[in-house]
Amino acid sequence: MRRGVAVVVGVLALALPACGGTERSVASYCDYFYGEGAELRERYLDVGEQAGSDPFAAMGALFAAPTELGKFFAGLAERAPDEIQADVEIMAEAFGGLAEDTKDNVANPMAGLARGLFGGMASAPAASRVDRYTLEECGPPPGSGD
Repeated sequence: MRRGVAVVVGVLALALPACGGTERSVASYCDYFYGEGAELRERYLDVGEQAGSDPFAAMGALFAAPTELGKFFAGLAERAPDEIQADVEIMAEAFGGLAEDTKDNVANPMAGLARGLFGGMASAPAASRVDRYTLEECGPPPGSGD
């Protein structure tokens, strides 16, 4: 009986962290950054290559970019270790706000440009820290030759 209880406790100990959410660690952060980030990058490179043949698809991808980047950084923030989490959250909020602004920019492009400029300036230090942290902790992107 004791052995059965020990096995159940062992299985629960392994299963509960997986049910509790995403692991916060450098490894989880790097895996997500270079995994999900690579997929996002490839999608936009493909759009760039097809822009000449289908400008409407390219424009649609451009308008979707802030939303997708906001979601990407939100997912990255869930995995980020404490020392970089706040900066990654700033990036998620900046791209999320940019996505919301994009909807408003149709009615007032100059106001949207000003909001984007100030939002970009406010998030630039966080972007720099995220970039530096990622290179230091995760290394250069796979296949970059560095």
